Amino acid sequence: MAIAGYRVLDADGHIYLTEAGLLPYFAKEYYGQPVELEGVSGLFPRNAAWSFVIHAKQKIEVPPGRKAPNESPDAAGWGKFLDSSGIDAAVIYPSRLFHIGLIRDVEYSAAVARAYNNYLYENFTSKDERLFGAAVLPLANGEIAARELRRAVNELGMVTGTIMISGIQWPLGDEVWYPLYREAENLDVILTVHSSVDATLGFDQRYFRSFAEVHTLSHGFALMVQVVSAILNGVFDVFPKLRMAFLEGGSNWTPFVMEKMDDEYPKNVRRGACRKLHMMPSEYCRSGRLFWHGELDRPSLKPTIQNIRPDVFFYASDFPHTNSQKVIEEVHDFVRRDDFDDATKRNLLCGVADKMYGLDRALAARREKARRVVA
Repeated sequence: MAIAGYRVLDADGHIYLTEAGLLPYFAKEYYGQPVELEGVSGLFPRNAAWSFVIHAKQKIEVPPGRKAPNESPDAAGWGKFLDSSGIDAAVIYPSRLFHIGLIRDVEYSAAVARAYNNYLYENFTSKDERLFGAAVLPLANGEIAARELRRAVNELGMVTGTIMISGIQWPLGDEVWYPLYREAENLDVILTVHSSVDATLGFDQRYFRSFAEVHTLSHGFALMVQVVSAILNGVFDVFPKLRMAFLEGGSNWTPFVMEKMDDEYPKNVRRGACRKLHMMPSEYCRSGRLFWHGELDRPSLKPTIQNIRPDVFFYASDFPHTNSQKVIEEVHDFVRRDDFDDATKRNLLCGVADKMYGLDRALAARREKARRVVA
C-alpha cells in the first residue's frame, strides 16, 4: 500500500485496555496459574489526574467545539485503519501503562509487564501480520527490565522494549540500567523512550491549573531530562552499539538541548559524568544511533532535521489518540509540502521506522512462517 505514492510505516500507534481486560493475564503471571480475581488496584498506577480517556467502540458525531470520544479499536479495527489510511504496518504501544515506573515492588512490576506483553501478543500482534509490539518493560530495576526484554523479543516477537520514563526512580544515565542496555545490544533491538505527564518533574498543581498547560510542556520536557542524562553520563560510549528512539515529545527542542550540552561540556570535561564522553554531546545526537519523532505538521521540522541529519526522524500516527481522519489528512498534507525533497519524505514516512525496528525483515519472516504452516 502507499499514500500518494509514498510507503508509510507507523512508528508509534496505541491501544486502549482496561484493568478488567488485563486482569486475567496479570493473575496468571503473579500467582503462577490462572486465578479468578474480582479486581485489583495498581495495574495502572498514575501520579497525576490531568489526563483521562473516554473511548467508544463506534464513532459518534458531536456538536462543534465538543471533543468526541476516542476510537478504541481492537485488532480488526486496527486492520481497518491500516486499510483505509494506506499505512503498511504499525508498532503498537499501550495507553494506560505510562506510569509503570512508579511500581517499586520488583515481582509486581515484572508481573504487570509480562501480563501486558502477553495480552498484546494474544489480542493484537498475533491477529494481524501488520501489527508489531513494543514490549512494556518493568522498571523496578535494570535486571528485570533486561529479562523481560529478552523474553518479549525471543518468545513474543516484539520489535522493541519501551522505557516509560514517568516516575522512574533513576535517570537513564544511571548505571542501574546497564543490564538493560547490555541486553538491548545483545539482541540488536532499539530501546524506545516514551514520555508522558510526570508530576515528579513539577507537572502538578504547583505550577499548572489545566491539562492544556501540562500537555504543552510535559512530554518534551521529560524527554529533555533523559536525553541529557544518557548523553552526559556516557551511556553511548559505554554501550557503543546501543540505539534509542525518543517518542511522544516531538523533536523541535533538540537544537536547544544540543547547544546547552555543548556549552557545558568544555567546562566539565575533566570532572563528573562528562569524563566518560569521547566527543561533543551534540555529536551523539547526530551519530545515527539516536532517533527522533518528526511531527509532520510542525513548521520547525525542517530546521530541526537540518540541525541533526535527515535519516533519524520517524513518523508516528499516535492513532487512536489522533483520530483516523486527521491521521490521513496529516500524511497527505506532508506529502504535498514542497520544502522537503523526495528522499527526506521517504525517510520520514517509512525508511527510518524500518531501520529502527527492522519491520520489513520481521514482516517477511512472519509471511514465510505463515507460508510454511499452510504448506
